Amino acid sequence: MTPCDRLLDLLEALDGIVESEAHGIVKRINGGTYESAVFTNMFSIDELESHLRPKEIRGKKGIYIFTMKGNYSLSAEQIRRWNSKVNGAGFKKYEAIELHKGQCLYLGSCVSESLYVRIGQHMGDKGEATGLKLSHSTRSFLKNAVHVYVFPISNNYNPRYYRYILPQIERSLHDKLEPVAGSKRV
Repeated sequence: MTPCDRLLDLLEALDGIVESEAHGIVKRINGGTYESAVFTNMFSIDELESHLRPKEIRGKKGIYIFTMKGNYSLSAEQIRRWNSKVNGAGFKKYEAIELHKGQCLYLGSCVSESLYVRIGQHMGDKGEATGLKLSHSTRSFLKNAVHVYVFPISNNYNPRYYRYILPQIERSLHDKLEPVAGSKRV
C-alpha cells in the first residue's frame, strides 16, 4: 500500500466519523441520544446571560448551535436592519421569514478560542469577530428567543488536530441543519 493509498484510507475513515458525529448531533438536538466518539458532555443553554454559561466550557474547543426556542416572525424591515447595521451573521435573504421552534439559526465551531468566549461574542455587540451579536439594538429582539447547544471536543484528541476535525463536522452540520443566518465558511 502506497503512502497515498494510506492517506486516502484515513480520509475516508475521517469522513465516515464526521458524518456519524453530525448525524448524532442532529439526533441529540432533536431530543434523541447518541454516543459520541469525538465530543464530551453536551451542554444546553437556555439563558444567554454570561453568568449562566457553563463554566465547564471555559478553555474548551468544539461546536455550538443556536436554535429557536419557539416560533418567531421576522419582517423584511427587521431583516434589513439586522443585515445592514452589524457586521456578521446576516440572513441570506432580505424578505420576511418565519422561524420555527427547533430551527437552526446559526452554527459554528471554535478552534482558536474557547466555546465560552465565542458564545460570549455572539451575545455581545462589540468586538472584531463576526457573529450574531445579539446585544446589538437591531438584533436584541432574538436574544431571549434562542437556545444554544454546545459540544466540547474530547480531551482525547491532540489540539493540533482540532482544525482538521471541527470544521469538517461544522460543514456537515451546515448541510444537514441549513442555518438561516451566517455563511457557510467551510
